[in-house]
Amino acid sequence: MQRIQFIQPEEFNVLRSTNPEIEIFELWKNELSEWEKNEITLGPFKYSITEFLVWGDTKVPEQCQAIYYPWQNKVVFTFGRDVFNSLVTVRNKLKITNAEQEELKHKVVGVVGLSVGFQVVKAIVMSNLCGKIRIADFDDVEITNLNRLDSGIFNIQRSKTEIAYRWIVEQNPFINVEVFDRGVSNENLTDFIKGFNQKLDVLIDECDNLLIKVLLRKEALKSSIPVIMHTSDRGMLDVENFSISTEPFEFSFLKYASFSDAEIIENAPHIIADICDLKAASENSKMSFMQIGKTLRSWPQLAEDVVSGGGNAATAVRLLLLGKKLKSQRIQMSPEIYLDIEN
Repeated sequence: MQRIQFIQPEEFNVLRSTNPEIEIFELWKNELSEWEKNEITLGPFKYSITEFLVWGDTKVPEQCQAIYYPWQNKVVFTFGRDVFNSLVTVRNKLKITNAEQEELKHKVVGVVGLSVGFQVVKAIVMSNLCGKIRIADFDDVEITNLNRLDSGIFNIQRSKTEIAYRWIVEQNPFINVEVFDRGVSNENLTDFIKGFNQKLDVLIDECDNLLIKVLLRKEALKSSIPVIMHTSDRGMLDVENFSISTEPFEFSFLKYASFSDAEIIENAPHIIADICDLKAASENSKMSFMQIGKTLRSWPQLAEDVVSGGGNAATAVRLLLLGKKLKSQRIQMSPEIYLDIEN
């Protein structure tokens, strides 16, 4: 998978000589302009721009750094992490305070499953809620994903992790992205949860595999990591806060931790109905569930639910990362529940 590269002048010169069609994007000009517009919030610009360097035929302030995006065939010149992050968070203030923003940049978030999970990733990254994000999925995009995954037709058969990675670093090149492109399994689960030098602060579970859902919670429980899961039906959002409680709440997959893999697979319909509280579902959802394996291949999901759920999940993530002691709970936030419908 191609990744962005932070390059030096000599590397830039090699790129230009071997790839004369490469494009230059002078982000620094917009950064400087926007800083001046927001001086009331940010204060005077932090650099004195008096010295310029010449990169090939491009003249940029000496404080700039260059980032190469190989799939875009572009080099971006920017003043760097501090200026970039100050500007992309200026409209967060003071719903997120300066102290909170400083705290968030040290946090690590993990997302397993990048169909529904991609919307959670987007909300987290755009709100600048972490400094590092681990993403996991083994699957490629198919045309049937496009009802809820806004990747576009030209990304069909491209891996979901690659699409998510590219989106993240085009949105913010200074977020550290760790990619698990084979998904999460018994073999790499510990690496995903604990990392090489920093364990997750929050885990978001949006995968489809029931075995993995149980495994994730068992590992999160051992490591005292909160788990967030958004289920698109009825706007369900589950918080399992293992950082303050080891007791699984009513709808936790931990109820099935004693089952063997074979038992989980054999009882999958019952487990899904139980966890999703199917008896309280809408009539359409119940009809859909009854047709899985008959006329339907899998559980239906609508973009309207997935997109709003991404924001709801990110709100819970932000509160947890800032030390709020959320109880393990399930809430429902679908407008369909509350909107008055005339008979």
